[in-house]
Amino acid sequence: MAGGQDGLYLYCLARSDAVPSIGGEGIDPEHPLFLHPFGGVAAVLSMVSLKDFCGDCGEEGLKDLSWVGPRVLRHEEVIERVMAHSPVIPARFGTIFSSPESLEELLRLHEDVIRGFFDEVRDKAEWAVKGLLGRALARKTASSALLEKEAVRISSLPPGKRYFEEKRLASRAETALREWLKEAFQAVCQDLTPHASRFCERKVPAQADNDDREVVVNWAFLVPERSLPRFKEQVLEVNDLYEAKGLAFELSGPWPPYSFSPPLEMG
Repeated sequence: MAGGQDGLYLYCLARSDAVPSIGGEGIDPEHPLFLHPFGGVAAVLSMVSLKDFCGDCGEEGLKDLSWVGPRVLRHEEVIERVMAHSPVIPARFGTIFSSPESLEELLRLHEDVIRGFFDEVRDKAEWAVKGLLGRALARKTASSALLEKEAVRISSLPPGKRYFEEKRLASRAETALREWLKEAFQAVCQDLTPHASRFCERKVPAQADNDDREVVVNWAFLVPERSLPRFKEQVLEVNDLYEAKGLAFELSGPWPPYSFSPPLEMG
C-alpha cells in the first residue's frame, strides 16, 4: 500500500473453496476485485484510496448521494455475485482495513463463528417482507367494522342519537385500526415463520413524500431453498386476506444475509 494512502476495502467473506477466483471492478473502477484467502475463508477485496472515506474529503464524499449511490450499488452487486457461488457474510459499506495483517487478525478471532455461519446459511437466503398500509382505506375498513358490530344497537336509537353515536364510533377508528394491525401482524408472522429458519424485525424505513402507502413493518426471513415456493405462496395468501382492507405485504429477495450475519469486531 502506497505510503499508507490506500486501504483494503471489504465486500464480504465467503468460502475459499467455493470462490477460487474473482475479477472485475471494485467500487473504484481503477482498482479490481481480488481474493485474500485465509484458513478456508476468502475475503473479497479491492484497494481504495483512504482519502475517499476518511478525513474532511471522505466526510464530504459520503454526504454526496451522486458519489455514494453508485458505490453502494456496486458494493451490493459484488456481494450478490459472490453469493451465487458461496454462503457469504456481507460487510457494511465502507468497511476498510489498513493492512492484510489487521484483516487476518479479524478472521483469526472469529474463525469458528464464520465457519458456523457459513454452515447455517448454506442453501438459504434472506427475503424481505414489508407491510404497506393505505391508511385511508384501512381506516375506512376499521370504521365500517365498528359500525357493523354496533348496527343492531344503533338502529334502535332515535335519529338524533343515532347520528351522534355513528360519529363517536367513527372517531374510534384510529384506535380500532391500531388494534387490527397488531392482530394482523401477529397472524401473518405465524403464517410465514414456519417456512423460515430465522426471522427478525428491521427498522421501518423513512417514508418518501410521494408514497401513497406507508411502510408499517419491515421483516427479514432466512428462507431455505426447499421452503421458498411455499413461503412465496403464503405471502400471496395473506395478501388475498388483507389487501382489500388496505394492508399489503411486499416480498423482495433473495438478498445476502445482512440481517442475520454475526457482528465481527476486533477483540
